[in-house]
Amino acid sequence: MKAIAARRERSESARGRAFWWLLIAMALTAAALRWHGISAPRPASFDESLHQELGYQLYLDPGDYSPRPVYRKLLELGREPPSYLDQPLYKHPPLFSYAIATAIALFGVSVPSSYLPPVFFGALTVLLAGFLGLRLHSRTAGLLAAGLLAIDPIHWICSEKVWLETTQAFFCLSALGLFARGLERRRLLIWAGVSLGLACLVKYTSILAGLAFLVFAACFRRDLFRDKRFGLMWLAAGLVFLPWAAWYLSAYSGFGGLETVATTERVFRHILRTAVSSAPWIAAGAAAIALLRRLAVALRKRFSRGGPPGGPLPIYVWAAAVVSLAAFAAVPYLREVILPLRIPEAGSARGMFCPSSPSFYLLRLPRLSPFYLVAFLSLLRFGAPHPAGRLLEVYSLVVLIFHSWWGNYQSRYIAAAVPALLLLAAMAIASAGESLGRLPSPRLRRGGQALLLLIVFWLALKTLWIDWNIALPNAVVYF
Repeated sequence: MKAIAARRERSESARGRAFWWLLIAMALTAAALRWHGISAPRPASFDESLHQELGYQLYLDPGDYSPRPVYRKLLELGREPPSYLDQPLYKHPPLFSYAIATAIALFGVSVPSSYLPPVFFGALTVLLAGFLGLRLHSRTAGLLAAGLLAIDPIHWICSEKVWLETTQAFFCLSALGLFARGLERRRLLIWAGVSLGLACLVKYTSILAGLAFLVFAACFRRDLFRDKRFGLMWLAAGLVFLPWAAWYLSAYSGFGGLETVATTERVFRHILRTAVSSAPWIAAGAAAIALLRRLAVALRKRFSRGGPPGGPLPIYVWAAAVVSLAAFAAVPYLREVILPLRIPEAGSARGMFCPSSPSFYLLRLPRLSPFYLVAFLSLLRFGAPHPAGRLLEVYSLVVLIFHSWWGNYQSRYIAAAVPALLLLAAMAIASAGESLGRLPSPRLRRGGQALLLLIVFWLALKTLWIDWNIALPNAVVYF
C-alpha cells in the first residue's frame, strides 16, 4: 500500500510540474507573439504617443505628470488638441505611466521600452488566469483559461499597444482572485483591497470590481458585511489610492479639474440619454436571462431524477447548446461567428463604432472569439453554483452592463473583463468534460469527449484565424 501511495504521490507531483511548465510556456509564447506585433509596421494611436510622452516626462521628473507639453507640441504642429491636455495633471491616474518610466530607467530611453509594461502585465495575466483556473476548478480549467487568454484577440491587441487595459486587467484579476480566496481565508481580503487600489491607480473604471464585490456580498454572502476584514479591504484600497487623490486635489485646489474640462453637464446628459435608450435592452435581456434560468432549473429537475444532484445536467445543457448552434447555423450572425474566413470589421478610423447600439459588446465579442459564446452561456449558470464562479459572473456582468450603458464603444474598454469571461468559459468546458467522463457507457463517454474536443478545436481555429488577420500583424486600432 505504501508503494502504491508513493507512486501516486510521484505521479501527482509530475503532473503538477508539467502544469506549471506548460503554463509558463504559454505566458512566454504569448509575450513573444505580442512583441512580434510591436515590431511590425503599424498605425499608432494617439493614446500610445501620449502615454509614451508622459512616461518619458516622469522618467526625467517623477513629479511631472502634466500633459501640457504635449498640448503645446500639437499647437506648434498646427493641430487642434483636445482641451483635457491643457491641464496640470493628466485625466487618468499615473500608475501605468510610472510603469513606462520604470521600464525606461531599466532598459534605456527607446520606443520599445514603453511597450514593455503592457507586454509584461499581459503575460502575467495569462499566468494568473491559469493559476486561478487551477485554484478555482482544476488543472484542465487552468490550462484552458491560460490558453484562451493567450490567443484572445482583445487581450492580444491590447498587450501590443501602449494602452492601460492589460495592466488594469492584471490588477483587477488579482483583486478578484484574492477576494475569491478571501472567502475562505479572510485575511486575504485586505490584499484584495490593495490590488483593487492599484487597479484604480491605472484606470478609474476598475472601481467596477469593487462594485462587483458589493453586489456579490449583498446577493450571496451577507456575512461579509459583519466581518471587519471586509471593511479593512476598502480601507486598504482607499489608502493605496490616497496619494493620487491628494495630488489631484492639491493640483486643482479641489475638484476643479472636473469643471475645467467641462465634463459635468456632458456626463449628466449622457447618463440620462443612455439610461432612456438602453432601458428596453436591459428589460429584454433581464427577461431572457430569467426565462433561460427557469429552463435550466426545469432541465435540472427533469434529468437529475434518480441520480446524484446536478450530475448529468451539464451533458444535456451542452448537447442542447450544440444542437441550437447547428439549428441556427443558417443565421448570418452565427455563420460569421462560427464559420472560418469571416473577419469582423476593424480599422484605424476614429469613432468607427461609436454609433453602435448597447448590444455592441454582446454581439462583438463572439465575432472576435467564439469562446465568448461559451462564456455567455456560462453566465446563465446552468451548472451547479460555486462561490468563485458566481463572483466571476457578477464582475463580468457589472463590467459589460456598465460599458454597454455608457456607450463610446470600443472592444478594449472591456478588456478588464476578458480574463474573467474566459475563466468562466474554461471552467464550463472543463466541467462538461468531467461530466462526460462520468457517463456509464464507454462508447458514449468516448464519443462525447471526442465531440467536445472537436468543438473546442474548431472554436480555437476560428479564434486563431482572427488573430492571424488582426492581432498578429497589429494593423488596427479599433476592433
